[in-house]
Amino acid sequence: MSMIEKNTTLYKLMVLFMLEKAGVPMTSAHFSEFVLEKGYTDYFTLQASLSELEEAGLVNTEHAAGRTLFTLSDEGANSLRFYSDRISEEIKQEMAEFLKENSFEIEEENIAVSEYYPSGEGFAARCRIKEKDQPVIELTLNLPKEEQAQAVCLQWNEKYYEVYEYLMDMLLK
Repeated sequence: MSMIEKNTTLYKLMVLFMLEKAGVPMTSAHFSEFVLEKGYTDYFTLQASLSELEEAGLVNTEHAAGRTLFTLSDEGANSLRFYSDRISEEIKQEMAEFLKENSFEIEEENIAVSEYYPSGEGFAARCRIKEKDQPVIELTLNLPKEEQAQAVCLQWNEKYYEVYEYLMDMLLK
């Protein structure tokens, strides 16, 4: 195995390790922040590694509101179990520290999720609030234009809590 292949394998194992330790979906921005801050690799190599992990079925992806959320698949967990010894203890410690320092931000990104897609004559915007990967509320709006669906999704990410409070107040009166 060449040095480039070893490094690419290491980057993939690092992603799998971070997903396992985080226990919640993560965006590519989180992985990028870590590897770029530590100087492990460049953005493009990381993105190629993420794509290869997805193609191999080692991670699952969910596309929502212009971002991709990655989760560890069963196959990824099995691979990590066999090959985690290829990640040095120093790197494992750095990843654990990064996850600890960024846990609030990572959790926050998993609470409000939205996506839009073609539906009937227009588009549907599906907005959700999740807690521990379980939906608390799910709202689907059918809209005539894609721009409207996109705007709803962007606003949801900013105002989900206000909408939730309003609905609960109105429904429980």
